Formats: sequence, structure tokens, C-alpha cells
Amino acid sequence: MMRRHMKVQRVESPSGEDNYFIAKAGSKLACGVADGVGGWAELGYDSSAISRELCNSMKESFTKGDHLSPVQLLNHAFDKIQNEDIVKVGGTTACLGIFEKNTLKVANLGDSWCGVFRQGSLIAETKVQTHGFNTPYQLAIIPNEIKTQNKGSRFIMDQPDDADEYEFNVVKDDIVIFATDGVIDNIDVKDIELYLKDNEKTPLEELSSKFVQNVYTLSLDENFPSVFSQELSQLTGQFYSGGKEDDITVVMVKVQ
Repeated sequence: MMRRHMKVQRVESPSGEDNYFIAKAGSKLACGVADGVGGWAELGYDSSAISRELCNSMKESFTKGDHLSPVQLLNHAFDKIQNEDIVKVGGTTACLGIFEKNTLKVANLGDSWCGVFRQGSLIAETKVQTHGFNTPYQLAIIPNEIKTQNKGSRFIMDQPDDADEYEFNVVKDDIVIFATDGVIDNIDVKDIELYLKDNEKTPLEELSSKFVQNVYTLSLDENFPSVFSQELSQLTGQFYSGGKEDDITVVMVKVQ
């Protein structure tokens, strides 16, 4: 079993264990985020490799004009990195969407997240998928030798078809956010709504950059009542406080 670790593991990637992609094909736009499971770093593996290569594969396939749904795109990308031996070992969550006209189709596997905001208010969102506290659904590549060496362990190996599928209607000026759990483990949706309403005239690039910086600051605040610390308090019956240090990756899209 691979659980999410509460501290960021240092990896050779500018986005840590998180990765993202944005791709255009004709009038369609695809984008998404993926979050590598940090436990593999402690065993000496690059825990960012699988999220990075999965995103690269999804971008490449979509840009070629393959007419796939989000789940099919995820399936195709995951098959590629396995069959071509691109990634040796690792696990990752994934949340991706495809925009076409006024429709957004989304696939979510794990605890990353997508939310649609209209005039600063959340109108639709994905739900997280977990096997238990801090143990998200995850795609995994685990060599037989690791399974053999750890016969008593249970490894989580979910499949792309386990992803939840959504279809949302979007209109001009809607803001759609794809985010890894570094966001939603720290702040509540109501915090995001307040931020968007307070910054409604801010250009999108500045809006997203400032948003990530704000969440990052809160994640380091030992007194901040983060979503994660509140859930942990409820689970254990003990008081916990503070942000959750984690990689934070966001893709924002403003519908035109």
C-alpha cells in the first residue's frame, strides 16, 4: 500500500511530484494535473516520473487529434508509459478535462480536483476518491521484483477505468480550476470563492500565480486550521492545527 506522505520529498522536478499539461487540438482544449505518490521517493525512486510522463503522454496524444474522452485519454496515456517501459516504478493521481464548445468533460482518479466557478461561486465539482484517510486512488507501476520483495504488502493499483466521469456545462467567463491536493487539503471551497470574488478583475495569469502563492503561504502556517488538520483531528479525536506542506499545482481556465 502506498499512502500520501505529509512532507514534500525532494525530487528533480520544478513542480515537485506534481505535474500538469495543457493541449489544444482544433477547437478543443485539454488540460489536467497529476500528483505523484511521495512514498516511492523514500525507496530511492523518482516519484515525479510517473506524473510527468503521464501528462506528457496525454498532451502528445491529444495534440495529435485523437478523438478520445478524458477516461480514454487517461487509459491511452497510461498504457503507453507501461508498454514502452517509460516509467519503471511509481504511483499517481490524475484529474483531466476536455473543453468542447460549452461542454467540459472530466475524469478524476484520486484526490486531485476540478471545480467550475460562475461569478465567483462554485457550481460544479469533482469528488475525491480515497481508499482511506490520506490514501487516494492511484495509477501504479510496480515491478514484479518489488512485489516479490514485499510479499506481505498490499499495493494500490487502480486503473484508469476506475476514474469518476463528469460532464459540466460552461458559459463565457466561467473559471475552471484543476488542482492537486496541495490546494484542497489546505483550503475550503468557500475560501476559493472569496478569493475569486475579491479578485474578479485580475488577469488570469496573475490570478492563478497569486492563488498558488497564497495557498503555499498557508500551507506553512503552523496555526492555520487547514482542511487536512481538521480532518485529522476528527479522525483521531486529538487536536491538530497547521497547513499541510505539499506540492501545489493549479491550472486555471477562463471560458471565452
